[in-house]
Amino acid sequence: MPFISSNIFRNSIISSRNQKNDVKGHEETSQTPDETIRILREENEILKAVLANPTDFTDVPDTLPHETKLLIAGIKIRYQDLQSEIADLNEELIDLKAQNTTLQRTVASERFYIEDVSRQRLEIQRLHGIAEAEVHRLRSFEAEALRLAPYEDEANRLRPQIGQLRDMTRESDRSKRTAEEKVSTLEAESKKRALRFAHVQQLLLETMAIGKHQVSPQLRSLHVQLAGARTQLTRLATYRTKADHTWQANVQLRQRLESTQHELDTAKSFVNALQKRFQDDAFALALDGAKRHKTALSPRTIGN
Repeated sequence: MPFISSNIFRNSIISSRNQKNDVKGHEETSQTPDETIRILREENEILKAVLANPTDFTDVPDTLPHETKLLIAGIKIRYQDLQSEIADLNEELIDLKAQNTTLQRTVASERFYIEDVSRQRLEIQRLHGIAEAEVHRLRSFEAEALRLAPYEDEANRLRPQIGQLRDMTRESDRSKRTAEEKVSTLEAESKKRALRFAHVQQLLLETMAIGKHQVSPQLRSLHVQLAGARTQLTRLATYRTKADHTWQANVQLRQRLESTQHELDTAKSFVNALQKRFQDDAFALALDGAKRHKTALSPRTIGN
């Protein structure tokens, strides 16, 4: 409520009274200054009380001038108008708060939708990158498959030979183990015979000291034993030579087996690449679905 100074009321009342006195031509005797000041003070107190609480102040003295009564009535009417305006403003404020709450909920919903769309876009971009990398990898596999396609018939033709080579390798390993066992046995026997030969030689030296005529039977027996030892040594050398040849043949067979195995692995890689290519058709369908979903989201995002 606007503040109204008592001096303004005083001046307005004095001016109105002076105007009345001018109109009447000073028919009535004017009041003394002290009496006028007293009346003005009373009116000022009444106006202060009215301004402090316009609704509770209902007892207006009849001694007040008509202008003061009109002023008090105007203050009450203005106060009631201001109260009605305040009530309207409160209702409008409540409506604005409700609208603000609704707008905040709408903004939160739109923000959640925008964040969801952003996450979907990022996920689509990630899937698109994965799909491009997978396509690049599959293209390299496809190129490798096309490069190895002429060798497929060769791999199929060599598969029985690889089986035969494996059988030959197993047989050669078995022969090698048998030859090594025989060589070990012959080496043990040769060591025994060498010990026996040394013992016989020692006996020969001892008997030669006794006399030549007494050792003739023993010499013949010794010659027989030496001939047997030479035969065993010759047989041992033959077995050793065969074992060396078997080992060399085994090495060659292993080299051929490794070469053939490499060719077979290359052919298997080609077949696996072809199988992988057919298995990835499902991934290609999923990628197409993701692209269609991205295409469907784009107009909706632009509209929002």
